[in-house]
Amino acid sequence: MLTDLSGSCKVCYSPESPPGFVLLKALTPEFDEDLFNKNGILNTRIVKFKFETVIKRILSSLSFFEATGFEFIESAEDLVAQPGTTLTKLNTRIKLKRTKPVNGHHILHDISVDVVPAIRIDGWWPNDVHREDLCQTGDCLIVFTQPHLKYPWISWTEPHGFISFAQAESRLLRNCLRVIKAAYMVVKRMSKYFCQYEFFLSHVIKTALFWCLDEMGIGHKCSSDDNDEVNGEELLRWVQIIVCCVLLHKITFHLISCRSVISQSG
Repeated sequence: MLTDLSGSCKVCYSPESPPGFVLLKALTPEFDEDLFNKNGILNTRIVKFKFETVIKRILSSLSFFEATGFEFIESAEDLVAQPGTTLTKLNTRIKLKRTKPVNGHHILHDISVDVVPAIRIDGWWPNDVHREDLCQTGDCLIVFTQPHLKYPWISWTEPHGFISFAQAESRLLRNCLRVIKAAYMVVKRMSKYFCQYEFFLSHVIKTALFWCLDEMGIGHKCSSDDNDEVNGEELLRWVQIIVCCVLLHKITFHLISCRSVISQSG
């Protein structure tokens, strides 16, 4: 979370802001012209680019390596990326290699972490939050991604932020029954390794799971259990439920997309 910017911005809207997206405006007439445009709107594209540049510089430094024992790995995909492509991704994927043993054991695999800059506006809360009872103070964040990435039919607009409840989602996943968490991991694994193409993105699977739990009325009743064993039949049932919800989610989204395109074209 970008703490300085969090205390320097307020949320505002414009007619071009689609659901879930907001503009961030400077609190005072005096603002950093390198980060805000002439109207005082935060240029989230520039901030995201600067964030990625800074974090990679820190992770590549000798001081970080000496302090942590992690070596930052620059992937071939990042090295050949075209200018501006970093602005089209929500997250920055960080890959680290452990160079020192942990508890006497060498870690042979790389560690992959997705990092995304976010802002939290104290005292602000969206008016149309669904299941506010599942959220806590501070759960609402604004991450930097643009409307046309979620809604391809929307033209390039002013730099927006997207409302995220990722912290609440992570907490709900941690508190789910073990069989549900296992089924979630199985579906993610199937989606990624079933064939050469990734069937469903992780956030789609996660959204479908929450949708399913909410529709079944058990989303807020899940709690961790102490049983290490996962019943195979129950696991299969939840895998089937999640996959069905994913397919239904994608069909619903495509229908909404087609309707929006048709309505815009007259």
